[in-house]
Amino acid sequence: MKALRNYMIMVLAAILAIACTNNDYQVVIPKNANFVATFNFKSFFEEVDIPEETMNNFKSLLGMAFSGKDRDNMEEFLDGKTSFGIDFSEPVFVFSAPDCPLGLSMKVDSEDDMDKLMDLLNRQDLCKKVKEKDGFKWATILEELRIAYNDNTVLICGDVKENDMRKFFDNDEENSFIASPNYEKMSKKNSPMQLFFSFASLEDQKFLPLIKDFLPEGVKLSDTNLLTDLVMEKGHADINAEIFSNKEKVQALLEDADKNFQKINGDFIKAPANFLAWFGMGVKGEELLKKLKANDEINGMMMMMDRAIDLQKIIKTMEGDLAVVMTEMKDGENPDMVLTAKLKNEDFLKDVDYWQEQMKDWNIKMVQNDKNDFTLLLDEENGINWGVDDKNVYFTSQNTSYKKTFAETNPMLDEQAADIKNSIFYLCVNLNPVFDNIKNSLGQSLGGELSETINKIEYPFDKLVVKANNARSCTFSVSLKDKNKNVINALFELYGQIQETAMKLMQ
Repeated sequence: MKALRNYMIMVLAAILAIACTNNDYQVVIPKNANFVATFNFKSFFEEVDIPEETMNNFKSLLGMAFSGKDRDNMEEFLDGKTSFGIDFSEPVFVFSAPDCPLGLSMKVDSEDDMDKLMDLLNRQDLCKKVKEKDGFKWATILEELRIAYNDNTVLICGDVKENDMRKFFDNDEENSFIASPNYEKMSKKNSPMQLFFSFASLEDQKFLPLIKDFLPEGVKLSDTNLLTDLVMEKGHADINAEIFSNKEKVQALLEDADKNFQKINGDFIKAPANFLAWFGMGVKGEELLKKLKANDEINGMMMMMDRAIDLQKIIKTMEGDLAVVMTEMKDGENPDMVLTAKLKNEDFLKDVDYWQEQMKDWNIKMVQNDKNDFTLLLDEENGINWGVDDKNVYFTSQNTSYKKTFAETNPMLDEQAADIKNSIFYLCVNLNPVFDNIKNSLGQSLGGELSETINKIEYPFDKLVVKANNARSCTFSVSLKDKNKNVINALFELYGQIQETAMKLMQ
């Protein structure tokens, strides 16, 4: 019995030792880190097939930086035949903190192999010779980056003194980033790339006006954080972004903001066959107007429009779906645009006669085309069509028809309909006409056989989507035409086509 107890104690101690060792290279990240990014090479490249030609090109580039046997060693490393001591099955951490502008922490797999890597870099004059001190090995890479490592952790810092770096190694788990709620939030995401950023670290927050303007009342940008992660699946890649706060009251305000938005009903999930972009959102007019007026530039534009029509009064009556469609691309011209929204009432139409009188003071004209259909002439040539049709207000480019724009369903939008209806806003950019336009432009400028060569390039992507199902988070997604393909593999294939085309163009 005593022997069994001793055995269990030894097993438990071994498990704890392994657990602690695995965490050591993360513990060096300070708790007050305001930026932390992780990258897991193993999961990122798990289903990626790097073309042989691409790998050979990369090896050729290495030949310009390394020579002799060291070049052979680097090629063996790329082929997976040798190790340089870093455990790439564990995530790599990049971070920034008040006392460390830039830090990189990685798990050491073999200290002996790390020694070989440092010797190789030293022979190539890329780093100074390693020195041992206090149980760590120290060197400087490229004259600016200080590196220190032991049998578990390699830490690289920029613009940090050796004594300050030593403090990171002396850090305990309680005072490290992994003990923070931010790390806990990150660890719940099983993705190859993640990023945490604290807006409180920004000295000047003026360059983020849109985020500030759309935060709920009572929420300061400096009280919020950003968390993003990358999800890669067959046929698409998604970047999820979430704004959150570690302060309970602020987080409650962020969550409470959901009541100011509503899900898209799907009233306008229609577009022409070759549309460029479709945007939809569920709106409450009063709240939408409040947010628009919070932005000085947008508020100024609305006040200019008030000289002609009371745009703010129209926005107040919106309730339900709002949609914007950018129609097909035209060579050398901007795409036409149509905006429409559901209305609670049409009472503002009673003011049209008054608007027509007051706009004369500003030399603006408005003509009536049909019942509740008007053209607002901004000058002798340019104008905007607007009107109301069955409790739908619309604004269109002068030569665009509201009814034709939403006359038919669109296959690309139809396949996203369920996702659209689960969102408070949704943007879909159709990449097919974009790539076609690029091909046509290049083909016309090159002409002949070169034009045919350009047209043979097969672009793998069909759409870009930005969506949100609540007021705190959104997703950026790029999709492939081939739903069974990995995005990274598709990029490698596209790179190969472009490289082959470039070679033919240079002949």
